[in-house]
Amino acid sequence: MPQPSLRDLAEARALKSRALELREQELRNQLNLIRLEQNKLIAEADRYQRVQTDFEQRLNNLREGALATNFENARLILENMKPRQAKEQIQLMLDEGEMKQAVVLLSAMPVEKRAKVVAEFKTEKESEELAEMLRLIRAGEPEVTLIDETQRNLTE
Repeated sequence: MPQPSLRDLAEARALKSRALELREQELRNQLNLIRLEQNKLIAEADRYQRVQTDFEQRLNNLREGALATNFENARLILENMKPRQAKEQIQLMLDEGEMKQAVVLLSAMPVEKRAKVVAEFKTEKESEELAEMLRLIRAGEPEVTLIDETQRNLTE
């Protein structure tokens, strides 16, 4: 077997070295492509998050607006009822465990109308429920609960 010449060995090493350089260059190119795609994905995820946050904020604003409008409608309906009918509707709310909602509606009524509705609470059970509603009104409901919840959310 003939022994390879120094020139043949040098050429073989040069070819191996060049092949290695080409592989390293290809790896660098592929790594750069991966980083580019990663940056695109990060930017897309950020854009998606902004769109989602904006959508959720708009949805929340619509919800709050609808609740405020519907609350105002319910209050106006109760105000325009006869005191006895308004008391019966409030009593139904109390029977369903909607004490806070009843307090909010009652406390939002004009004083004269509120006094007429309150005068309709006559039985002992109704008087106890009225006493609880008045206690909640004195305690600052519903504003105090909202303030407390907001403060709790800020500290979390």
